[in-house]
Amino acid sequence: MSSVIRKPNMTPQKTAMPVQDPSVRIGNYDEIKTGYTEELAVLEAERCMNCPGRYCSSNCPIHNQIPEINEKIRERDFEGAWKLLNSSSPLPEVCSRVCDQSKQCESDCSRGIKHEPVGIGGLERFLADRFAGSNIGIIREPSNGNRVAVIGSGPAGISAAWDLMRMGYDVTVFEKQQEPGGLMMYGIPNMKLDKAALTKRFDLMKALGISFKCNTEVGKDIASDAILNEYDAVLLAVGTAEPRVLHVPGRDAAGVVPAVDYLRAGTMKLLEPGYELEPELDAAGRNVIIIGAGDTGTDCVATAVRQGAASVYQLEITPRPDEAPGTPKLPWKDWPKIFRTEYGQEEAAAKFLDDPRVYSITTKEIITNETGKVEAVRTVTADGHEKIWKADLVITAMGFSGPDRRLLNKIGITPDDRGRRVSKRFLPVGMPGPGRVLLSGESLKAREQLRRLIIGSNPDSTGYNPLRWGCPIRDWAPLFHFFSDAAAFSPAILPELSANPNPCPLISTLYTSASTPPKSTPATYSPGTGL
Repeated sequence: MSSVIRKPNMTPQKTAMPVQDPSVRIGNYDEIKTGYTEELAVLEAERCMNCPGRYCSSNCPIHNQIPEINEKIRERDFEGAWKLLNSSSPLPEVCSRVCDQSKQCESDCSRGIKHEPVGIGGLERFLADRFAGSNIGIIREPSNGNRVAVIGSGPAGISAAWDLMRMGYDVTVFEKQQEPGGLMMYGIPNMKLDKAALTKRFDLMKALGISFKCNTEVGKDIASDAILNEYDAVLLAVGTAEPRVLHVPGRDAAGVVPAVDYLRAGTMKLLEPGYELEPELDAAGRNVIIIGAGDTGTDCVATAVRQGAASVYQLEITPRPDEAPGTPKLPWKDWPKIFRTEYGQEEAAAKFLDDPRVYSITTKEIITNETGKVEAVRTVTADGHEKIWKADLVITAMGFSGPDRRLLNKIGITPDDRGRRVSKRFLPVGMPGPGRVLLSGESLKAREQLRRLIIGSNPDSTGYNPLRWGCPIRDWAPLFHFFSDAAAFSPAILPELSANPNPCPLISTLYTSASTPPKSTPATYSPGTGL
């Protein structure tokens, strides 16, 4: 670090990142934001005051060395900054684009007390774009001879595979889709997450020795028992494949589709030459109703606009947030629930001249024609007013209810209705017990426990320090809790598991719940508490 005393750039606002105008970008699938140039990145890095409290780093789920990274960028030591980022982040290309920094690291930035915080995500993306596919700064332990299977290549599975590879494990990732990435590849539209950037990361992982077996569904194309018998450890990171069901008459009508199916089809058409959309998954010329106003619903709005929808409305059961926080002053870094316009709504307004969202409204019925196809949606507002909306395509974007039970049942896992409770065959991470049996929704804990169970508790020499900066053990799941397929959960831990004398081969299982995970906590176990 330079010994020259320098003054930070005290500009109140973030350095603006170049962005496509909404009227232009609705005609393409290119990324909305085009990223910082070298000069813009240095200018924004100079806004960092290198606070001794390191609040940004402590509120980063993986505890990136943010002040040091910013200082390296300011000094134009971009390679040094990339090495620091690579030492803690398994997916900088993804985190920099879709991680909600405004609720995490940037919410703790001291500059944000009175003005806009430092653009931490933009600086991370600058590095990820500059060094895309580069193995600079990646240190691996010698092979330890142990083989690990990761079932599912979403953000949690990929993060686990990356860390385990660096620790010397021989890792094979099983993915049922054509390409690895799970939700990152097929659930997030290209205008938010460029698939070329994602592919470069996967190419790097392959070059470093991680094996990917795509178009392979465990339990169908390959028996689960075969994997359990072949590998020393198995990490089940299948995500939440089951969408929440809209419990109204007509929900099974033709033309009512889950958001994840709709977004996956749109991405496959973009990535695969000659791929033809099924009529029910194409919004071209249709009146589209999207139920749910979260991030996924917004992605559906943006995709429908690009496909040429005749109209798009987004229905939300909750009231419209206020334009400003409900209290004059919120405690520092509390995230105010205020009205915000995201990229999809900007694009719908550019095409239809109005925000597509309708608040405080509940869907009561899907109305069908004589052939069983959807033709309208009946709703009621909070004050009792009913309305019939013309609809040719209804997309449900209401979140997910849990993992696919079929695979879990084949392996012998019995979740509860929220996908959390398990059978007594599986031992939670952090819980002492014989053998090589694990269960966890917090994948770093699985990694640490796996290391202890298989090859002992030798210090990690790869640069991954789970207690860096005095922070608790970082775990993969909270890092990606903004992804539907890798949200964190606290598994129900059954006291009788500790007495199980004959555990099965190692299984580490990732489930989800709709709740936002708490900040990382040390891997401890209190019998009977579920903690």
